[in-house]
Amino acid sequence: MGWADLAAEVREEQQVLIVLNSRKDALAVREELGNGPDVFHLSTLLCGAHRRNVLTQVADRLRRGEPVRLVSTQVVECGVDLDFPVVYRAVGPLDRIVQAAGRCNRHQIRAWGRVVIFEPANGGAPAGPYRDGMETARFLLRLHGAEGLHDPETYADYFRRLYRKVNLDERGIQPLREAHNYPAVAKLYKLIDSDTVSVVVPYGAEWKPRLDAWLANPSRRAWRLLQPYLVSLYRHEVQKHTEWLQEIGEDIYRCWDGGYDAKRHRGMVGRFTDPSDLVPS
Repeated sequence: MGWADLAAEVREEQQVLIVLNSRKDALAVREELGNGPDVFHLSTLLCGAHRRNVLTQVADRLRRGEPVRLVSTQVVECGVDLDFPVVYRAVGPLDRIVQAAGRCNRHQIRAWGRVVIFEPANGGAPAGPYRDGMETARFLLRLHGAEGLHDPETYADYFRRLYRKVNLDERGIQPLREAHNYPAVAKLYKLIDSDTVSVVVPYGAEWKPRLDAWLANPSRRAWRLLQPYLVSLYRHEVQKHTEWLQEIGEDIYRCWDGGYDAKRHRGMVGRFTDPSDLVPS
């Protein structure tokens, strides 16, 4: 399914959640849907304060029965209490598909809910275990059809196949943990296996005074207060956008106006890879 076809289909729905495998795909669908007040976008390339605001607006529209179309990455699949009558989910790892389905008729206030699993015509996906999971899920869906999603054995088969593909301890951390060699564990373990930096983004009214407070006194408390206005980006990608990103400290940058789109909920402007895509599920 191409993005234009997907957008045309979900426009027929009053309230719908669309979950994609990458930020690039989510932004492409969000652009196809246009700039109406009922269109929202969510990814971890929006700062935390912005994401909370989007979730509040979406929840209010759902509660009032108003039109709302939320295009999101996998960030919506964990710890987010939203209840849509219809959910579209791009083919991805089977456990992620189930997480997305958990946002459909979540509170059972309707007599029905509809989950549509679709194959993007030109979509991407994070490499590594995520892509292995997606390929395994695609195989099982073709083998068993949608009916197989109601069979617990499908999920047992999924994880057996997936664990045969994925090296669960490629750095050899488990023997070190068993030996209680925690300094070695700390040295080897990385949640995201790449070099990232923090970017302070101009969102709302509080980001500037909190940034000024941190610059004046870079304490742990000041950093904690600044965190809702931070976005994590890869260092090599940040260095390509020096026209609106300025280094203001060790591994921390400031984003000038024009580099962050709050009005249309696009977040960081530019073709950035989402570091959270590479966090193991």
